[in-house]
Amino acid sequence: MSTRAPLPCGAWPSPLTPELTATGTLSLSYAAAHQGRLYWIEGRATERGRSVLVARQPSGEIVDVLDTETDVRSRVHEYGGTPWVAVGGSLAYAQFNDQQWRVRHAAGEVSVLTPAGCRYADPCAMPDGRGLVCVREDHRAAGEAVNSVVALDLQQPGEAGRVLFSGSDFVAWPRISADGKRLALIAWDHPSMPWDDTRLVVGEMTDAGLQSTTVVAGGAGESVLEPQWDTDGSLYFLSDRSGWWNLYRWHDGLTTQVLSVDAELGGALWNPGLSTYALTGDGRAVLRISRNTVDQLAVLDLHSGSLQVLDLPFVAFASIGLLDAHTAFALVGSADD
Repeated sequence: MSTRAPLPCGAWPSPLTPELTATGTLSLSYAAAHQGRLYWIEGRATERGRSVLVARQPSGEIVDVLDTETDVRSRVHEYGGTPWVAVGGSLAYAQFNDQQWRVRHAAGEVSVLTPAGCRYADPCAMPDGRGLVCVREDHRAAGEAVNSVVALDLQQPGEAGRVLFSGSDFVAWPRISADGKRLALIAWDHPSMPWDDTRLVVGEMTDAGLQSTTVVAGGAGESVLEPQWDTDGSLYFLSDRSGWWNLYRWHDGLTTQVLSVDAELGGALWNPGLSTYALTGDGRAVLRISRNTVDQLAVLDLHSGSLQVLDLPFVAFASIGLLDAHTAFALVGSADD
């Protein structure tokens, strides 16, 4: 006769423990390149879930960039967003436990850049190498946090940032043109989610903030994502006005559709800063095309519209960017077995 006693569902002993499952996990995110070197964030379960900034050296060696006490992770919008950026010879990054940003200078010393009570994410380095523009989520007053786009000067530590744009409930993707004169960003308000409707705002960068702002695209029923400036001053962005997130160009006040496909080139904005396409600077773009949950990587001629789909053994791509003028990269979500 069996002496086994019944146990509640999920309470039976198993050799597959939560610890064993977690320790086999390594996540990759927020990849970007600076001066020909590729950086990314590794989420390491074996290090208490620490997010580690990693770089691939020119020799091919992969190294941890910061010390073992550093956890590079932002809590903007609670889901987080891009938590680091290279500015000139320095690295600026978010420390998870206090959400203050720090700067590792070229000489190796580290200084605290931002005050307590604010969170920052989705940064863009200024062309002059003196600072950065990013999303700020201000928790210093009672009530709901206030979102804005601010400029941070690496030479002025302790400042919360000079406000460039405010007045909307949420902001994302602040991007500066190559000449440093214009800023593009995405804004939206309650109760909309960013896949419902957003606005693409462009303005002139001045000491007094963002001036002469105009809404280039978006509004009720249109979700606009991922603005990127090209070297000729054109602004590219994704819009779902056709029912699919496709690629558009804004130049000299005119908007044209660059690529029309029954597929998604973008995705839901959970983590500000992720990029699903990259401009190569020579009239082309490397982009992700998603159909029926399967991704392809393709090269698009921005002027002729010709599309070359790359034959790669993967079904998911993320964080697409350029390593240098001739090499693109993408984080791969999974392989097609």
